[in-house]
Order: sequence, then C-alpha cells, then structure tokens
Amino acid sequence: MQSGTDSPSAKRLAQFLSLVPRRILLQLIREGTVDEDQFGRPDFARQVAAAHTEWAKLRSARKTSGKIRGPAGRHTSGKVQPDKTMGTGERPVHPPDLTRGWRVGWFDSAFPPLLKEIPDPPLVLYGLGNTKLLSRPGVAIVGARRSTRQGRELAQHIAGQLATRGVTVVSGLALGIDGAAHRGAVAVGGPTIAVLGSGLGHIYPAAHQLLVKQLLDRDGTVISEYPPHLTPRPHHFLERNRLISGLCLGTLVVEAGDKSGSLRTASYAGEQGREVMAVPGPVASPVSQGCHRLIQQGAALVTNVEDVIDTLTLDGLLSIPRPGFYAAAGGAGQNSLTDKIKQALRGYPKTVDELMLDLAVEREEILPLLAELELAGIVVQGSVGYIAAP
Repeated sequence: MQSGTDSPSAKRLAQFLSLVPRRILLQLIREGTVDEDQFGRPDFARQVAAAHTEWAKLRSARKTSGKIRGPAGRHTSGKVQPDKTMGTGERPVHPPDLTRGWRVGWFDSAFPPLLKEIPDPPLVLYGLGNTKLLSRPGVAIVGARRSTRQGRELAQHIAGQLATRGVTVVSGLALGIDGAAHRGAVAVGGPTIAVLGSGLGHIYPAAHQLLVKQLLDRDGTVISEYPPHLTPRPHHFLERNRLISGLCLGTLVVEAGDKSGSLRTASYAGEQGREVMAVPGPVASPVSQGCHRLIQQGAALVTNVEDVIDTLTLDGLLSIPRPGFYAAAGGAGQNSLTDKIKQALRGYPKTVDELMLDLAVEREEILPLLAELELAGIVVQGSVGYIAAP
C-alpha cells in the first residue's frame, strides 16, 4: 500500500479533509461539485489514504493533550481496553501480509454500491482478500460478545447455511456471536467479510488472528475504513457498525443485552432502510433483552435460515450450492465423519452434544456438516435434535 504522502495533492487533500467534515465532502461529491476529474479517478483512493497518513504526521507532531479532529471529522481521543483475549500459553499468529492489501475509493468500480447509499459512507476502504465480495448480496450477523453457547451455535449454523447458498456473511470479528458467524461461513468454505474497528495492521481481538488467516485462506475479505497503522479506539467500533449494516441487505441480531453495541448496528440498519431481524430467547436471559426489544419495535422474528431468506426475499439472488456440495453431503467413504453422523442419526433424534459424545468430535467439526446434511435434505432438525430424513 503505497502512500505517496509527500505529493502536493496529498498535502492539499489532507488540509482539505482536516478543514472540511467528511459529510460536507460527501455532499459535494454527490452534488457533482467535487468529481473524479479533480482528483483523478485512479488516484482518489491513494490521495485519501495519503491524506490519512499526512494527517497522522500532523497529529504526531502536535502532541497536544486535547482532542484532535481527524480527516473523518471525528474526535480521536481515548484508548481501547488492553487486549487480553490472547492467553499466556497461546502463540500469536503473524499479522496479515499488508503488501497484498488494496484500497478501494469512492470513484472505483469495486467500491461497494450499497455503501454509497448510506448517509455516512467512507471515502476509501482498506482491505485484504476478495474484492468481489464487496458487491455480492450479504447478511450481517451480529450479537453479544458475552454470548451463550446456544447463541454461538445458532449464529454459526445460520451463517453456514447462508454461506453455502452463496450469501456473504458480514460481521465485526468480535468475540462471541461475531466470531461464530465468521466461523460458520469459513467452515463451509463460503463467503464472509470481517469489518475491523482498527487498521489492517492491528487485528483486534488478537485471539482472532488465526480466524482472519483462515478467512483469507478461504477467499474471504477483511476491510477497514482506517489506515493500516491505526490502532483500535473505542469509538472506532461504533463507527464501523454502520459499515457492517451498510454492506448488507439486512442485519440479524442473535443475542444482545439491553445496552449491546449490536443494537447500534441494528439501529444503523433501520436508518439505512435495511431489514432488521432478531432471534428471541428466554424471557429472563440478559442477552435476549435487546433482541426482544427489537422485535417489539418491528424487527422480523428469526429462528432459522428460512426466516432470513423469506424476510429478505433472497430466493432470486441465491446461487446453487458450490461444486461438490451434494457429493460432500452424501459422503463417499464409509469412514468419513459425514457417514458416521448419518449412521448415528438413523432411528432416533440426537442433540449436538450427544453426537459430539458418541463420535468423539468437537463442536466446530460437526456443526458445518450438520448444516450441509440438512440443506441436502439428508437430515432434519426438530425440537429434540437432529434425525435422518425419512
């Protein structure tokens, strides 16, 4: 990612962005007062990126103790809590290779068309991975960091089923529901986008560095509106929520407390004219209070992937299952885990926990296979667990 921070145009744009709030610049762009010819279509993203770096130099030089307004017209004071998600016995994964990164500016054809429709879009996105996902139909799956096991299982299950059908799963890479949603898509080799609250050079939380590697290895995408060198800040996570919802046709909240940040994502979705969906839970559960409030306010009630598809009328947009899907679901070898699952579900229903115990496998191994078998019509899920289809 070349910055070009010493060019006169970068310095002019840095000064312009530091003086003019982003919403005013966006208004000028949308009105045609500022157009691609003034910056040069191929240079716009580079110049905005250079402006970010130029402004960072000014900020570093000033070393003021007060609040400073950045290129986006937002205060930049405050620090995120120390990242304690990486245990002392874990070895961190090397950060992504930023030399393989890209920038997509407002005037670029790869800039997400749905983001151009929201009130406060970014001028440039920094990313790694597959740029084509930015223009594909997506569904945001978000929820509480302090989530329940059942909530994470459901998020992973729905994400896997959506991804298998070609729908891009978008989330914020946070612990809890966000991470489960990404894992659901990754497990079936489906499309997923992680939207960061930091620069690409600072994956947060650190515990999800391996998840990012797996995501990118499976042709997923990681994006941020912040330049790669920028560390996470508390306000970044609220700001990035508008991008999570803005990239998608709808937002599904799986679990959320009464003050959960995922409620802000749902609020952004409503303001952006996108669908809001929520999963109900036990009345007394603190991580269901936010979802119940959303449903009371008109959010669609969701209990399975079919509810999501019906709410968003996705039937005409869905792709056929990826090549080899039915073969994988049908199983080719008698010793495969898929065959063992099918054998275990003949005659009597079993829960996921019972299958894990019987087959001596981890939850992450079995959930994606159950999703594929269910989509293929080989097993069905009922109130008491999974069973082989009649």
